[in-house]
Amino acid sequence: MATIKVKKTKDIGLGSLSFVLCLLGILFTFEFGDKSCMGDHILHAIGLSSWSNGDSGIHYTVFYSAIFFIPSFIIGHI
Repeated sequence: MATIKVKKTKDIGLGSLSFVLCLLGILFTFEFGDKSCMGDHILHAIGLSSWSNGDSGIHYTVFYSAIFFIPSFIIGHI
């Protein structure tokens, strides 16, 4: 009589990448109290501006976080 093996674990795949990208997008826009968001600190560390006019205007962090969110939703939908 043949035995049947059941695989109880699932390999890390494309869906896991979607979850990681979504977490990165959330962390990029997360604020701690009155301080600026984490994305602002990251952009400042690599030498990019997070606002179009110094501390006002268009907040570029929203667009940079979309770089993480959009692929995350596309991959998650697949």
